[in-house]
Amino acid sequence: MDFDGYEFVHEEISLRNPPPLCIGIPMLKEYADGCIKLYDIRKTEKSLHICAELNISLIHIHIVKENLGCFDIPL
Repeated sequence: MDFDGYEFVHEEISLRNPPPLCIGIPMLKEYADGCIKLYDIRKTEKSLHICAELNISLIHIHIVKENLGCFDIPL
């Protein structure tokens, strides 16, 4: 995953049961982090179905849990 040419994450993940993808929040890395959890992952002949959830913690206290919805990505 990169942003404006800066690479945040370079990691392979399993589609069967992927772990949450977590990064430190810029300017607050010592205090806050954000994780995206992917679930309900299914592959069909025509698409890849993925649901996602965002979790944010501040000083190891969970403060946000937001369902980002489900997506069908054409193959």
